[in-house]
Amino acid sequence: MNNLDLAKTTLLENSYSIVVVKENKVVNTSNKNGLIPILDLYNNDKSLLNEASVADKVIGKAAALLLIEAGIKELYTDLISENAISILDDTNIKYTYKTKVKEIRNRDNTGRCPMEELALASTNADELLAKIKEKFNK
Repeated sequence: MNNLDLAKTTLLENSYSIVVVKENKVVNTSNKNGLIPILDLYNNDKSLLNEASVADKVIGKAAALLLIEAGIKELYTDLISENAISILDDTNIKYTYKTKVKEIRNRDNTGRCPMEELALASTNADELLAKIKEKFNK
């Protein structure tokens, strides 16, 4: 089994929100919702993501920006937004997905996900992180 298959299988069989695999070993998992698991990894141990195979339940533009900047190698996701695809297509990251949607919606499905909203006005991870910090420091 290759790294991405291991990440995907582990994600689906254990109901994790994210699985990170390197050198045929699961190096990180999380059950946290939203962008939090990727933000935690990015801010606290970005090296775990470098050259990693990642499986995640939902990838919007915000998640894609952070994963691209962290240097992941490949990605599987159950659900991906068109905005995430458009920026992943400009990279060498191999990705596969189950379902593509126009945009990632908020939890009660009344509008766009707040992180997706912030990412739409961001061109890179640093810009996105600054907007996230600004939003949560208000």
